[in-house]
Amino acid sequence: MKPIQTVKKKVVLRKIVIGLLLVILLIMGGFTLYTMDYYRADPEVEKLVDREFKRIQTDGNFTSVYPEAGVERGIGLIFYPGGKVEAIAYLPLLKQLSDEGITCVLTKMPFNLAVFNTDAADQVYPLHPKIEHWFLAGHSHQNCLLAYLASACHKCMEACLGKVHFLRCRK
Repeated sequence: MKPIQTVKKKVVLRKIVIGLLLVILLIMGGFTLYTMDYYRADPEVEKLVDREFKRIQTDGNFTSVYPEAGVERGIGLIFYPGGKVEAIAYLPLLKQLSDEGITCVLTKMPFNLAVFNTDAADQVYPLHPKIEHWFLAGHSHQNCLLAYLASACHKCMEACLGKVHFLRCRK
């Protein structure tokens, strides 16, 4: 027979492992519930996408909003959506900017949180090689992310417009 101490150690170890697994499951469940509760886009956005299907194109995690032919200015804007906001909610704003000749690229974030894809802009530049000047913009808490990106970019200019933060970086 095994000594009682060995059996007790195994029981305690088993309880600790089960406890840790339960804590991990609770954290994962809480995170899932937290990220599933987000601000959704207005149903009118889908109508905008249908109406402007030639100018609004989705490629993976990026939705590009192109200016009309002859209006483009060689300026691109990469937009990081606000935390827990459905990315396409910003399409009406980006369409207005594209009407002014700016090519806009909306980044879709995992779990609707930009913290999980901070380098999304790096994947956009090669998709639009004709764009000469790039701006980064973000809504609400993405200002912190843009500040982080600005610290990595030595030639940056920043501007704030309400709750939208703009950052210009040269490639």
